[in-house]
Amino acid sequence: MIDRIKAEALAVLIKIIVLALIFWVLLFGAFGIYRIDDYAMSPSCKDGDIIFFDRTKKDYQAGDLVVFSKEGETQIRRIVAVPGEQVEVTQEGLIIDGYLQSEREITAETLPFENHVSYPMQLGEQEYFVLADKRDSAMDSRWYGSINKEEISGSVILLFRRRGF
Repeated sequence: MIDRIKAEALAVLIKIIVLALIFWVLLFGAFGIYRIDDYAMSPSCKDGDIIFFDRTKKDYQAGDLVVFSKEGETQIRRIVAVPGEQVEVTQEGLIIDGYLQSEREITAETLPFENHVSYPMQLGEQEYFVLADKRDSAMDSRWYGSINKEEISGSVILLFRRRGF
């Protein structure tokens, strides 16, 4: 009787360990978690929100929110231009392949940062141009140029509004 209880307890323990390993691999291998600590993507994402991102997605498109590291800092920004496109930021706004972009969700003007990036910028094979949603003060590709695909950790798949925790 005691041997049977020990065997069942061992089986349950093994199942718990296997499930924990699967959870660990999914959470830190295929997916990631990040807590937003600034207002650069406001109102889409706000300080304190928690995002889950997919590390396996590698075909990014304009409009995707991506997590990446730039200048030693993890950032979340929106892709506005993809490889092969030509980007300009002028006093008129964001221009991609010669067309002025109209972005409904963006309320602030998209203006260039002086003395940082030269325009027009032709994006290379693995390059993306990213902008913050709060365009008036956030650092983005207007500040540091395009980002390389290898710098991207993943694309946002889920956002939790976190208040009061």
